[in-house]
Parts: sequence; C-alpha cells; structure tokens
Amino acid sequence: MSGIDTPQGTFGQTPPTIDVRLVNSGTGTALIVGCDVEVVWARRFTHVRPPVAKDDRSGAALLPPSAHYTVLLPSPEKAVGRSFAGAKAAPHPLERAVRGSDGLNLSHELKAGESDRFVIRAEVEPHGGGTLFDHAMPGDDRLAYQVRLLISYLGGRKTQRLATDKVGIVSPANELRFPAPGEVRLLIDRFRREVSETESEIDAARLEAGNEPFDWARLRSSDALDVKALSDALGGRQSLTSAFLRPDDAVREFLDVLEEFCRSVLTEMPRGSDLADVFSAPAGRALTEVHEVRAEEFG
Repeated sequence: MSGIDTPQGTFGQTPPTIDVRLVNSGTGTALIVGCDVEVVWARRFTHVRPPVAKDDRSGAALLPPSAHYTVLLPSPEKAVGRSFAGAKAAPHPLERAVRGSDGLNLSHELKAGESDRFVIRAEVEPHGGGTLFDHAMPGDDRLAYQVRLLISYLGGRKTQRLATDKVGIVSPANELRFPAPGEVRLLIDRFRREVSETESEIDAARLEAGNEPFDWARLRSSDALDVKALSDALGGRQSLTSAFLRPDDAVREFLDVLEEFCRSVLTEMPRGSDLADVFSAPAGRALTEVHEVRAEEFG
C-alpha cells in the first residue's frame, strides 16, 4: 500500500489518494468486502506568508486499479483515534464512491495467486489558513494524517480483517512545500527591493506634485505611523501593507514563523514514518537557511 510518493507533490487543491495493492497468497478465493480508515495521527501545519510591500499582487502503474472510492476525513483536531469512512464525498466522474455505515463497501474477488488494486481518495472537511510563499501556493493549511486501513475479507466461511501498515497523506495534493535552497534569501531580497521601489514611486509622485520626498527613516521611527494614515496622506493611491511601514519587523516575523513551521514538522511528524522520511530533510535544510539569513540580516 502506498501514500506519499514525492516530497513536493503537485500544486493545486487535489486531494491525496491511498493506493492499495492486494495479493491473495492463500490457496482459496478471498472476497474483499469492506475497509475502515483508522486515523493514527494527524496534525495541521500552517504555511508561512512572506512579507510584501503592497496588496496589489495576484497570487502509470502496471496493475490498473479495478475501482476508485472516496472517503471523507474530518480535520486533524477531530480525527485522531477514530475509524470511519465519513460522509460520501462528491466523486470524480471516473470514480464510483460507495460507503456503508461501518466503512467503505468494497467488492473485489481474488482467486489464489491473483492481485488486485483499488484507490481511495481522501477528501477532507473544508479548512483554511495561511499560505507558504503566496506567489506559488494555494491559500490553505496543509493537513497531515497517518492512517491505517482495516480491510475486511471473506476467506473460507468467516469474515477476517487485515490491518495494513501505517501510511502518511497530506491534504491537499500530498504536499508540504519548503523553500528551495537559497529561496529564503531571495524572498527577503525581493521584499526589500519592493519596499525600495515603492518608496521611489511615492517620492516621484510627490515631486511631480510639488512636494518634498518623504524622509523614510524618520517617518518609520514615528510610533504613530500606520498604514491608513500614510495611505490617506497619499490620497489613497497606494495599497500599502504594515510590512512596508516596518520592513525589519516584517522580516524578523517571517523568519520566526518559518522557523516555527520547520521545527514543528521536525518534532511532530511520527518518527520512522513515511511522512518524516519525506519532509524532515527539506524542513531541516530550510531551518538551517533561516538561521543563516537571520545572522546576515540582524547579526
């Protein structure tokens, strides 16, 4: 059985899938009749938004599956320790989504020595949050789960249960994105460049109107300065952010929150799990870069 395949997954809001492959190694026919999804561990990870100066940005298998199913999982806060199928989710046009009161109703007959494969798409209750690197990411938290499938089958004259290994999934898209090598530095440089360019645009407009340019250092030292006051002074022509007014504070906050995100992944992913195998290395690498960039920025 497989869950996560790659550390980056694909961009988008596609739900993760659990790919189940079964082999009947016995001597008789086995009829697969059901499947419960047990959530062993779950955690919500909030991605990190980098600072910006203005608000005007836009942000094949050899054995084909014989069937597809859909299961609805609750949020991590409600999921741990429960076995369920949830309510039937809207199926993909190519899927047949069937559920029973105790789990997914399956119907797969495996004769001795035969193999079969089915796919369970894990939908998750609506959730929201921040984003990591808003120029590249959709605007949701990432919800990580470690699940086990409890597959029911008829072998001989009685119903038996097979517990699979634990498998990790992340909703949506089986993805937690971390900055690529050097990207933390690039993001901060981009932000500081945007701040400088915005200052130049404002000063040029003031000169054209016959006014003196702002003394930005003095302006930012004022405790009374706020976004609305400055926007009003500019006639509402600029959609400025609080990060523009306090760029050093914004960079510090970005690095602090990114560090917290990386540390939470490193410390809270179940040790030895496929989730940890996939995400620990990029989280550790990003954490190292956060420390390096913080030293460069603030000593």
